[in-house]
Amino acid sequence: MAGHRTTLTLLMLAFTLSICDRMILSILFPNIQAEFGLSDTQLGLLGGITFALFYATMGLPIARLSDQYNRKYIIIASLVIFSLITAFSGMAAGFISLLLFRIGVGIGEAGVNPASHSIIADYFPPQRRGFAMAILMLGGSFGMMLSFVGGGFIAEAYGWRIALVSVGVPGVLLAVFMAKLLKEPVRGTFETETPPPPPPILTTAAVMWANPVMRHLIAASIIVGMVSYGLTQWLPTFFMRSHDLSQSETGIGILLCYGW
Repeated sequence: MAGHRTTLTLLMLAFTLSICDRMILSILFPNIQAEFGLSDTQLGLLGGITFALFYATMGLPIARLSDQYNRKYIIIASLVIFSLITAFSGMAAGFISLLLFRIGVGIGEAGVNPASHSIIADYFPPQRRGFAMAILMLGGSFGMMLSFVGGGFIAEAYGWRIALVSVGVPGVLLAVFMAKLLKEPVRGTFETETPPPPPPILTTAAVMWANPVMRHLIAASIIVGMVSYGLTQWLPTFFMRSHDLSQSETGIGILLCYGW
């Protein structure tokens, strides 16, 4: 379909910035802990369960909205919300305010992936969707590299607050470009039959739970997510504490790990 390359590039950039805004806090943990006098448990709440809980729970209703309403506008709204809240996080006065900002980031980011996946299904035929999804998922690695390297250098030079503002502002600019360049495709472009209306969420959940393969995939995804995100969240702090590395050195080291 015409415009598929532009669309895929824009969606990958949106995913990149969502991961960058999600993960940047981990390279900033030492600064935040020193300024607010936080414990490691409080840092874990900021970067872990508080964000993930709202991200996961909001993902379901937003995915439902993506089945019914304009997906372009859902992505743009999500992009603006999590980008602005990330930038506003640089003005946090303490643990509670930063916690509330992180909840807002989680809610904002929940709309990017469901709508992006739906758009890709209407821009690419079935035999090309695997490749398109692989390109989209590159945004995950790009976002982590950007958050660790960019966040490390900026925080070291200007402080953690400026680092948050610096990674938040580009999302607003990308939203402007998406408003001009991203086109909402016709639903079911590659469907041979008119799809039925989507069933209620509880019905979908029951069908998924009744499928053993789906249950195992969900369980495996939960375990992989816990291990990978838990490790990634604390890896920068480990290097800085245990090996006396600076934030910029830590960022470069992790870049070499995620960049290959």
